[in-house]
This record gives sequence, structure tokens and C-alpha cells, in this order.
Amino acid sequence: MAASRKRKLPSDFHYAENTKRRKISEQEIALLSSKPYPDNFHIGQAIGNGSCFFDSFRQSLEQQTGEQVTVEKLRNDCKEFAQNNPPEWFVHSIANSYHNDGQHRSETIDDYTANIMRNDRWGDPEVEGRILCEKYDVKLHVIENQTVDNQDLSLHQLIDNSGSKNAGVYNKINYDDSSVLHVINKGHAHFEPLLDRKKSLAKQEQEDFLLAKKLQVDEILEYCNLSKDISERAEVEKRFDKLLAENADGEICDVVEQCVSDIKQHIERSEEQNPSSLLSSRCGTESMAEQPFHSQQILVE
Repeated sequence: MAASRKRKLPSDFHYAENTKRRKISEQEIALLSSKPYPDNFHIGQAIGNGSCFFDSFRQSLEQQTGEQVTVEKLRNDCKEFAQNNPPEWFVHSIANSYHNDGQHRSETIDDYTANIMRNDRWGDPEVEGRILCEKYDVKLHVIENQTVDNQDLSLHQLIDNSGSKNAGVYNKINYDDSSVLHVINKGHAHFEPLLDRKKSLAKQEQEDFLLAKKLQVDEILEYCNLSKDISERAEVEKRFDKLLAENADGEICDVVEQCVSDIKQHIERSEEQNPSSLLSSRCGTESMAEQPFHSQQILVE
């Protein structure tokens, strides 16, 4: 959604019910020469297919509250809101909204429920944002670049289920409040999530860890000639997790070797109890004592 124009705001940074432009004071703006958000935050990346607002909301919601949703789910939330006896502010807003090209449009409820599920129906913080704030019990902090008296300014808007209001300069926002989501529109009709660096890093490290663990478990299963079906994989992963917890300060290779050893003992006991079992073909044709397992040590510590 990389348009060269600025998004036309239907309610001009004031409550949706208000039809008069609100005067912006010097205390409610921040010059773009100064960073409009704290240093420990960074701008993420949202999809560019017309759903950037919903994707930005989705990413910030997941980081701040842990709740995972899809863009389609958020659009459907708005559709259901419109179908369930919507309030007057909503009916008024969609009847006086604007197309992506800035042209005025007048949507009915039926129009809206059909249009909102399409990517080319962009999301508006003061309409869809307000709906979603009510749905997920959060507040939405929106930073938008605007030109006022030939000056480029960052305006901060805070939205909840009651509407929107000017939030003042960025340091008046409580960035430690996990119920406040943050998105930014740098002036090209494209929203992006504003994310906490530490939380983003922690998430990436967790994703890397889970991927590395999956590859390590795959290696163990393959070496021991065990199938990768759900039941056997779950048993190996359960033992692996237990050993990781017991050896939090140890070497990963030791954990892997111990896991393989435990599997060997389990297979040997099974063979003793049921000599005709096909388990005799597992863990290679040679005994594991003669053919030691060498971990690739890909699991992050």
C-alpha cells in the first residue's frame, strides 16, 4: 500500500461525532526533526496489500498482550460489529468516509459488510481501530505525520472504545502500559507497527530456539530410526525438554547425548520384554554403544 499521497482523515484527529476541526496547540505536536517515539522502540514492517493497518494492529496486539490473530480475523471482527446493531457514531462515520483515492463515499451497512473483507478497503484508526479497541480491550496510539503551516509535524492520537483524542507529544504516552498498542503512519498512507525492541528481540530468540530444537529433535529421531509421527515425536520432545530444564547451565551436547542414551535404554527394555518387536531395527543396525551419536549442537543456549 505504498501510495504517494497522504491518507485523508475523515474526522481530522477529533472524536468521530465532532464535525469541526480541532485546533492543535504547540503542546500537542512534535517536530519531525526530533524522534516521535522512544529510543527503545522501532518501526516494524507491515504487509503492503491494502491491509497494512490491520497487520500493524495485529503485530502490536501480539507483542503487547500475547494474543495472536490474523488480518482476516480483524476484518471479520469489524464486519460482525457492523452487523450487530451498530451505534450511531459508526453509521455516521461510514456514511461520511473516503475512498483510498481521497474521494468521498457514502457506505451503507450492507456496503460496509461486503467491502471490509477486501484488501482494497483500507482500515481507519478512528473507525476500525475504535471497533478493535473495544473488541480486544486495548487502546491504540497512532502517530501520523501531517503538514501544518508548512511544517512537518508528528501528531499523536489515542483511541479507545469511546473515540479518539489528541494525546500530546510522544512522552505523554505510557509506553510501559501493555494495554496500549502503537502504530505509525509516516505520511504515505501506509501504517506500520511501532514495536518494543526488547520484546521483538525476545520473540526472535524464542522463534530461533524453537526452530533449533525442532531440528535437533528431528536429528535424534532420524538417528534412532524412529518415525516422526505425533506420538513418538511428542515422547522424544517431552524427554528433551525435561533434560533441558534439569541442565539449564550445562552444555547442549550433553543434553542431546543424554536424550539419545535414554531412548536407547527404552528401546533395549522394549526388546527384552518383546523380542519379536520391530524395535530391534531401530537406532541403526549396530548398537548405540558401538555407534555413538554426535550432536550437531544447533540448539541455541
